[in-house]
Formats: sequence, structure tokens, C-alpha cells
Amino acid sequence: GELFMDRRASGVGITCFALTPHAIDPDRRTVCCGYADGTIRALAVCKDGFVLVQAAKPHTCPVREIAYSSDGSLLASLGTDNTLFLFEVKTLEEHGLPLGFVQLPCKVNNFTFHQVSGNILLGMEDGTILEFLRPSPEEIDNSETYAIKLSHRSVLPDVPEIVEEEEEEEDMDFDLFG
Repeated sequence: GELFMDRRASGVGITCFALTPHAIDPDRRTVCCGYADGTIRALAVCKDGFVLVQAAKPHTCPVREIAYSSDGSLLASLGTDNTLFLFEVKTLEEHGLPLGFVQLPCKVNNFTFHQVSGNILLGMEDGTILEFLRPSPEEIDNSETYAIKLSHRSVLPDVPEIVEEEEEEEDMDFDLFG
């Protein structure tokens, strides 16, 4: 039979997913999925299929990307509206404690957590590389709003243009099929 029966409306498929880090799930049976309706769900594989561990709806648009910090203590989701939402992850059961979101000024093509510092690195459509310093959950005040400010720096690398040399055409005096 089927492992997992999805009873949601059509068009609300999975858009991205990430395996839960070993520090949070030593058995490596849990996956966090982003959906077209802006929802993220942590699902654990069990004998008969998948069990919902936790769900949240941080976005009003499809989720483009999900990533965990290397130590597993932070989870970030990126919406197609370029909103980056951060969650604190304490345990498998306390999987997505909302910290807040940052609205980015232009399209984010990709993001990742730096393996050593835990900073969030983002590649923007305009060529900018943006780095958010790793947030400390204790320092984030989300008592009135989930819109947060994070310390950051950015750089627009000077990328030289590639000059293509015109190749000289050589005369071919032979018949390939002859």
C-alpha cells in the first residue's frame, strides 16, 4: 500500500525539502518539507508511513527553499516573495519555534548556512552576496512582530566579462561521408 496519503487540495505539492540534521534526529528519519501553500511540515518515517511531527505556515506564497544550520539549531525557509523566515530548533518535538522573518529587497536565487560560523549566505539575482550574521534566539524580540532585523553585510563582486575570441575557421578539404 501507500506509505503516505496526502489529503490536501490538489496543487499544494512539495516544493523543496531538507533532511533533519543528526544532532536533532540521530536516527535520520525526519524530513522537513516546504509546500506550495507556504506551509512547512516536519515528517518522520515510521513503520506504516509518515507521521506529522510539526507544521507551521510562515509564508503566504510557495516555499522555495529550506535549510538547517550545520548544528541543527536553526531552520530557515525562503518564500517565493523573498521572505526569509527563521526558526529555532531545540529538539525533534520542538522543531520550529518561530523567531521571525526578513523581507529581502530582490530575488534570492539560493541560500545556505556557513558550515563554521552559522551565518546565512544568500546569492541575490542582482549578483550581490548577502551575509546575515547568525542570529541568537535570545536576542530576538518578536513580542510585537515577527519582522526582525539581522546584522548583515553585502558585497557585489566585480566579475570581469568573458571575452570570446573569434575562432579562425579552417578550410576542410575532405568529405566526411566519402
